[in-house]
Amino acid sequence: PVPPPNAAFRGEVQRFLLDRIRKSDVALTTHDLARAIMEARGLNTADRALLKLISVRTGHSLSKLRRNGFVTSQKATAGGLLRWQLTGKDGEPVGGWRNGATTP
Repeated sequence: PVPPPNAAFRGEVQRFLLDRIRKSDVALTTHDLARAIMEARGLNTADRALLKLISVRTGHSLSKLRRNGFVTSQKATAGGLLRWQLTGKDGEPVGGWRNGATTP
């Protein structure tokens, strides 16, 4: 079946997040990544309610990636905003092909 408009296929958001984090020189916040998802999908980034919803969903996806050992997080603010980066030294991808290695 065809998904509704702006719906993601299974794993699509996590692949997007890993790719965006991998290409960044600095650790990105959950809000930065949510805004990037919205821009990539053509959603209105000025809609605060939608940004909050996408931020929550992005946080859940990132938490799953953290549990699986692909990313780490550090507090960015006292309010609980997190900064995310790949695991490993100097941004080197770790964890096999799912985290950016060239061979499975």
